[in-house]
Amino acid sequence: MTKNLSDHEQYIADEVARVLGADYEPHDDNSQAKMYDVLLKHRDGTSGALEISRAADTASFGMAAYASTNTISLPGASHDWLLRYPDGSTLTDLGQLREHARALVQLCEQAGVDRPDALPNFGLYTTNDPAAAWFRSHEPNVSLLRVAPRKGPESQLFLIAPPYGGVVDHTLSELDSWVESQLAEPWYTENVAKVIASGFDDLHLAVSLHEGYVPGDLLISFMFRNEEPIAGTSRLTLAPLTGLWLFVGGAKEFAHWANSSWTLYPRLKPS
Repeated sequence: MTKNLSDHEQYIADEVARVLGADYEPHDDNSQAKMYDVLLKHRDGTSGALEISRAADTASFGMAAYASTNTISLPGASHDWLLRYPDGSTLTDLGQLREHARALVQLCEQAGVDRPDALPNFGLYTTNDPAAAWFRSHEPNVSLLRVAPRKGPESQLFLIAPPYGGVVDHTLSELDSWVESQLAEPWYTENVAKVIASGFDDLHLAVSLHEGYVPGDLLISFMFRNEEPIAGTSRLTLAPLTGLWLFVGGAKEFAHWANSSWTLYPRLKPS
């Protein structure tokens, strides 16, 4: 049985099919290893293969995915709190994060302050408490903030990923260079191999770009660039790949490489 596309995969398949003027259907039915995700059906009767993937650090992405859908209970706390966890945190660090955050919340609520660095008498920097020592060791890349009085039966700690930044390049001039740096990486070679195995001539790879793996400058540029034209001509040689599609969460546009040129298309709906 063909597996259903995830919401993320369906969104990308919708956008790719829209640009190509094609219909599509899920293809991967788990009957074989390494099947491509989507069968493209063109109006001229030909078919193509589309694989949908991510360029992400697996450990960091797993932590970010967990943080986006889960909270940590705070027994005995009167308020909900928000923790920006340190850069590089993974799911294996979750137990330590939970233990130290709960201890710091308790210290703050006992002192009546809304964040650890507001503890009286420079308490965060004078105590030998293990939680305080952990917090100090990660400053300024960690923060803990009281957000609202408890609404449910138990207060919750909300997790947010560390921020990333960079310089906005409105013309995306480094796009070719970054893709070139990835052509030998497993996320690229293994996914291209999936569409090649289809036997079709029309081969597409669509990739979501994520922090922790992709340079912050490139992500920020996708998200905040103005309408200045990009350098459409590309020096990339990606054959036998027909199209490469790059998506960034929060960006208003996505990029499409084909025939040695880049084109930006507006998103019609959020990712």
